[in-house]
Amino acid sequence: MLERLWLARVAEAQPLFVAPLDRAIGYVGLALVGLGATAWQWRQSRAVEWAVLAAFHLAALALALVQLRGIYAGTLLAAPALAALIAEARQRGPLVLAAAWIASAGLVYPALGGLAAPKPEAAQCDGGAVLAQLAAQPAGTVAAPIDLGAYALAETRHRILAAPYHRNAEGNLAVYRLVDLPVARAQAEAGRLRIDYLADCGGAWDELGAPPAGSLRAALRAGTPPEWLTPVAAGASVYRVAR
Repeated sequence: MLERLWLARVAEAQPLFVAPLDRAIGYVGLALVGLGATAWQWRQSRAVEWAVLAAFHLAALALALVQLRGIYAGTLLAAPALAALIAEARQRGPLVLAAAWIASAGLVYPALGGLAAPKPEAAQCDGGAVLAQLAAQPAGTVAAPIDLGAYALAETRHRILAAPYHRNAEGNLAVYRLVDLPVARAQAEAGRLRIDYLADCGGAWDELGAPPAGSLRAALRAGTPPEWLTPVAAGASVYRVAR
């Protein structure tokens, strides 16, 4: 369930040709340019060192076909050839040098990928607002969307049930199951898990599909949270859990 709902959506765990175009460009752009520069250096010098480096580049690219995280090594291996490219560009004038620097800048490729990113959907999670609401509350245990977990750990005093770590299967599953339980059973489950706060936001848990009728998630989406959930402030999307 977690692999289907969450891990398959994690960028670095996606195969290259399955990942959205913006992520693919951001992950492999610099490595591909480095591979091209390495091949150019080998063509110019026929030195075996460049051929060996290109072989490692290709191995990293092959790993990225399975999971994008495989390209990390290819990005590191791009440095020697890109440095050589910049050194040669110095002899050809400022415009060529500027182009070489831009091609070698890792931040360029995520920015280019961002241009190809789809427009965000209407329902978006305002993570900053949720974290601010949480930070203002006394320390407790929070059930929140998985992707908010790491930020909440870093920026608040709370304990977090779900967070984007694949070894946290028990906590992540617990939150998924909690929000889809019938309202009365969800209160009992929140008590069993000793949850003090429930954090919600636009688009949270949409990967679960349409909320089951009578579930806690359905009540939240309808704007009618149960009596045992009290907003921490007027209009807040963080609720204090009555146990």
